[in-house]
Amino acid sequence: MGPGPVTGPKASCDMAAGDASLLLCVTFDHNPMVQDLSSYAHVVTEAMGVMPIDHNGTSTAASLVTTSRIHVADHDRFDVTKLTIDMWIAPAASSLGHRSWILDNNTQYFLTYESDGKVRCGIGSKVATSNTSITDSTWHHVACTYDTNQQLRVYVDGDRSGCIDNVTGIPTGGKDGIAIGANYGTSGTYAENYVGSIDGVHVLGRAMSDTDICTAAGKQSCRTMSCNQSGPGPGDGPGD
Repeated sequence: MGPGPVTGPKASCDMAAGDASLLLCVTFDHNPMVQDLSSYAHVVTEAMGVMPIDHNGTSTAASLVTTSRIHVADHDRFDVTKLTIDMWIAPAASSLGHRSWILDNNTQYFLTYESDGKVRCGIGSKVATSNTSITDSTWHHVACTYDTNQQLRVYVDGDRSGCIDNVTGIPTGGKDGIAIGANYGTSGTYAENYVGSIDGVHVLGRAMSDTDICTAAGKQSCRTMSCNQSGPGPGDGPGD
């Protein structure tokens, strides 16, 4: 386990300073562990069962269990027309075999870890699922993007691993805020919790490019794939 979050003034986020599109940044490196380090400093309404853990000797990450609770209050800024969700995860072995939610802006957009280890990005009822599975408990970079080109893309370790065309827009009617590590329902309930480690959670109101995602994953060269998935997928799950 790492040394734990440092004390002192809140530091700037670990992505480009002054980027107005950076809407949420939770790095778990400071005290309190769960705080929005973006320039907007959105209110964290709940942070329970979050333990510090070492992330490859370079930073402090969060270890989450089935009873962990992280919730950020809703704000109109989270109602976006373009989107990036970007983070690092190290799922526990117990996460395989059932779906767990990594990030959920209820009824609007979400990122899940599926029962087979694949990563699923959703906007409303449209989903893109990775063709790569994460089946070990080491650190992996995962992300998804949506732009006005109507492509919803999901990434694993910098590679574009799933993509669908003709996604007509991100719903903006949700008023429940953002949960990290669980599916969050309109009644304030948490379900299908993610168990494992998580770090560097970012939500942006723009779509990072393939090259940007590759760089964020710490790689110099990454694969891409065409948008050949189609059709609606399951919507926001139980409790929504």
